Amino acid sequence: MRIATPPIAIPANVLDIIDTLHTHSFQAFVIGGCVRDSLLGLTPKDWDIATNATPQQMQAIFAKTHTIITLGERFGTIILLPHSTTKPLAQPTTKPAHTSPTPNPPTIEITTFRLESTYSDNRRPHSVIYTDNLLQDLMRRDFTCNALAYNPHLRHKHSSNEQKVDSSAYALYHRYLPYIRDGICDYTNGLDDLATRTLRAVGDANARFSEDALRILRALRFQATLDFALESSTRAALLANAKKLAAISAERKQEEWSKILYAPHIAKALIGYGAVWAEVFVEFSKPLVTLDLRPSERMIAALATLEALNSSRDSALFGGDSALRDKAGSLWLAASIDAQVLSPCSPLHNPTFSSQNLESQSGFTKQVQNLESTFQQSYHSPTAKQAIAVQGEAAAGFFRTPRILEEDERASCEKTTDIQSVASLEKVDSRGNALLSSLRENPQGFSWQSIQTKTQNLESIFESPTANQKQPQSKKVDSREKVDCCTTAAAARNDRKIAASEKVDSGLALRLSLWFYALDSSLEQATSCLKALRYKSRIIKLTELLLSHANLPSSQSLESTRILAKTLGLESLALIATFLATLHGKPYAAPLYTHIATIQAQNLCYNRTSLAINGKDLATIAACLGIALHGREIGRLLDTLLDEVICSHLPNTKHALFARAKELIQA
Repeated sequence: MRIATPPIAIPANVLDIIDTLHTHSFQAFVIGGCVRDSLLGLTPKDWDIATNATPQQMQAIFAKTHTIITLGERFGTIILLPHSTTKPLAQPTTKPAHTSPTPNPPTIEITTFRLESTYSDNRRPHSVIYTDNLLQDLMRRDFTCNALAYNPHLRHKHSSNEQKVDSSAYALYHRYLPYIRDGICDYTNGLDDLATRTLRAVGDANARFSEDALRILRALRFQATLDFALESSTRAALLANAKKLAAISAERKQEEWSKILYAPHIAKALIGYGAVWAEVFVEFSKPLVTLDLRPSERMIAALATLEALNSSRDSALFGGDSALRDKAGSLWLAASIDAQVLSPCSPLHNPTFSSQNLESQSGFTKQVQNLESTFQQSYHSPTAKQAIAVQGEAAAGFFRTPRILEEDERASCEKTTDIQSVASLEKVDSRGNALLSSLRENPQGFSWQSIQTKTQNLESIFESPTANQKQPQSKKVDSREKVDCCTTAAAARNDRKIAASEKVDSGLALRLSLWFYALDSSLEQATSCLKALRYKSRIIKLTELLLSHANLPSSQSLESTRILAKTLGLESLALIATFLATLHGKPYAAPLYTHIATIQAQNLCYNRTSLAINGKDLATIAACLGIALHGREIGRLLDTLLDEVICSHLPNTKHALFARAKELIQA
């Protein structure tokens, strides 16, 4: 069985490098994951090139057209960054069919064909030996699906419609012709394995895992992300070499595990591989061994929740009622499969759902799909409608990191046209464009009342004046004002990067918390494990926060929610609500979401910042009474006033707070 091999769309700057190497009589192929992903219909994240040119020869060829990074030179690898003002060499006069309209990758990694010496640390070879034979290079790779090389000029050698290289360049590839099909050099039968979604080691599987033990986790990640199945001998070798993971750095194990946590088929990387994960999570070696025997109901429920969570699409976050229905459906699905909800449609009460189903390649995912089908059939029932209607404010953004306090950090540059043009550089920023586009097209998809107004204000900063508006007269702008505006724009970009990073951290912490909850972990065990894997402190703190509130009672009052928000912050409390929904079901978390939405919508006071009085006001009142207050005393007074506003219904107005503050100071 062969996988269909449509033309692989190569970015223009990658094709330019291949053409340039051909011009200098060197072989060149795109290779590895970019070929695999293209054939699977996925968008490659990176484009790697393999060539018989040495790093020194590559540097001589591209020195005038690219910035060259040589950190990996001793392993035969250099990285090219194109000069933005220089025209690439070998620019085709007409655009070939195999070039891609997608943006060019910012960097391109080129590696010399190589052989590798022995591995002593189960991670890296002692040395590399260059070769001019691609087939030898392919045989050193990990899996057959990654041992595929593609040259667009060899796809249709005899077609007059395709751009050709000269005959001497074709002579370079003569030895590979028996293994080339539609431009793909397949020396290890990787195309057959792609067609059947089989993950097979290249050559001797035991040797491949002994050389680099990280390949064990990579194999499980490919199973989870690409829905592949391990070939039997490869699986046996993987389990036999699991102990060698002890030689792998914590950072590498952390990276692979974090990727698996976002995989849509995470159960395939865990069920049956407890012996492997016992080497990663040493503190949980005993409960993880049960993954090879019979996973607990809590583990099954957690994995189903993670698969549902990871299979959701961002597009469902936008749009009208249908999008809200889809999102509510995901919530309902997560609730129904949780071990503690035990709903009639839960897999825990489904007689056809058992650990035996997990032995098949797709049994686990099919159970989730069956639940989704059940939801579609029962969506219009009164119970479902009632569940969906519970606080749409919260439900609209349930399965992403809640941004309850969504605030626009962009500062307006209301200077002259010249300064506005400097600020308009923000419009080029891809994240900003994505935000503006989604909000402009689907403002109803966001439930926060102020977001549309903020978007309009944001657009007014960056959009040029219309033709019927009076153009301001140009005048000389002080250079200091330009610098200030540029600084503001840079700060806004930095704020967005920080916000995006925090969102990623929250999503990862949510998944880590689900995992440790499934293991019935104590807070101390989870913290120790995260530190051992070198997770950054913010993720550790967020995970601790979620696990410590895993059993927060559902019957929260508005007053108790405001007290929690005072201690934790509203965004952290919203993340806790999301965690509770994934553990105990949406109805369990609905009261907490209701109160969070009420606090935000009514602008209720819950922290010092939202008090109508501040420390300076207290110091002024005390001074009028002839009393000197120190910093700690002011802080205690503010906390007392805040508690009374929250619990005693003291109005959060300056008049009421000034009067009460005077009483407290005098007392």
